[in-house]
Amino acid sequence: MWEVTEWAFLTWVKLTALLAAGVGVCWLALGTGSGWFWLAVAAAVLTDMWVARQLTREWAHEASYRWWWTR
Repeated sequence: MWEVTEWAFLTWVKLTALLAAGVGVCWLALGTGSGWFWLAVAAAVLTDMWVARQLTREWAHEASYRWWWTR
């Protein structure tokens, strides 16, 4: 159970950190007064939500092969 959960969690953390770094770069380059910055923030949030949903699906799919899921 923990190997699948750990993999999904670490993948989510890595991708969230990458998206946060991208937003940070946009913040430094554009400032918060720019519409492009807020577009980048919205895109990062939506991407993070999509990634979380896909990882949840993958976790459930992988978990279905384990004994503890079928109990």
